[in-house]
Amino acid sequence: MASSNNTPEIALDVISPVLASTTEDTPPASHNIKGADPFLVAFDEPYDADNPKDWPKGRKWAVTDVLSASGFNRILVSTIMAPALSTIAKELHMNATESALSLSSYLLATAIGPLFIGPLSEMYGRQVVLHASNIWFLVWNIACGFTNTKELLIGARFLAGFGASAIYALGGGVLGDIWRPEERGRSLGVYLLIPLLGAAVGACLTLAGFPAKCLRMMTNVRQARS
Repeated sequence: MASSNNTPEIALDVISPVLASTTEDTPPASHNIKGADPFLVAFDEPYDADNPKDWPKGRKWAVTDVLSASGFNRILVSTIMAPALSTIAKELHMNATESALSLSSYLLATAIGPLFIGPLSEMYGRQVVLHASNIWFLVWNIACGFTNTKELLIGARFLAGFGASAIYALGGGVLGDIWRPEERGRSLGVYLLIPLLGAAVGACLTLAGFPAKCLRMMTNVRQARS
């Protein structure tokens, strides 16, 4: 009976040092959270100059304005040639289907582009992809301004639309990176409102009598400045 009464005490004497050593070797749970995901970017300091959400308000609005201007230019290009389609069709000897395709090919590319641009931004970063797409858009939009065949116009419009789609795929993500949730409403309002004006401005410029090629070159100048 004595041996049976001492058994729990012996077991506790053996288990307690093991539990103590295990507890000492195990780091706190808070240390494991950051190490659980090697790709997790966390900012522990109350202010970090490398954290876009801690940037000065002026810098945040500068980024927002650039994104809004880029979106304005992209939608401006999509509609700027619509009132001049009949003139362009006569110059390049296009039928009704081909003239409609020269306009809609740009819009088709803006729908396809985000399928590729979104994953590329996760691999190389939004800034790199946005700059590359701006150059791509500028090159092919210049080609639209100097085109003298209907095939080149349709192809250049499609490729320009592919580059233009980057702002639609990545603009919201950039704003989410730099603005905190409670500050994001006004910046999103500006980002969504200004591009909508591009559709109206583009049609008004064409109806005001600007030649089609001059309008296409004007959009190139705006893109180069932004």
